[in-house]
Amino acid sequence: MKYEISKIVKDDNGELIRVAVFIRLDDSCKNGHNDFSITGHLFEKSEKGRFKLSACGCLHDLIVKYFPEFQIFVDLHLSDDNGVPMYPIANNPYTRFFAVEDSKPLIDSIVDALPSLKEKAKKAIDMLCEMTGEQYTQSAYSAHLYNETKKAY
Repeated sequence: MKYEISKIVKDDNGELIRVAVFIRLDDSCKNGHNDFSITGHLFEKSEKGRFKLSACGCLHDLIVKYFPEFQIFVDLHLSDDNGVPMYPIANNPYTRFFAVEDSKPLIDSIVDALPSLKEKAKKAIDMLCEMTGEQYTQSAYSAHLYNETKKAY
């Protein structure tokens, strides 16, 4: 599923800018499961008065500033459709996605967080379905992982 939206707003200096947002939940990486992604484009006015691309990519602060309803997608950026982030163990020292107590193994922190991650992913999927008018079909790989926890969409 893919969703795109843009709007023209005033920035902090009172200048008109255009912010475009691109949300997807798909297997564009061809790795067998669907992942969330949210990116943006920032267009600023040129001297000639036309909007010119000035920044693009993971403009998450800008996206949330002008589209606060998309915070859930920013939270799930590069997470699978079960809400689990990419490489959760290897990336945790950098992302601090999972709070780890000194005496608790990281894997236990991840397992403890799974139910809330799945709920957040379900909410985001429901929002994306509503925004696109599409139905969501989970990949076989993700469905297998999801079914092991006995929780349905």
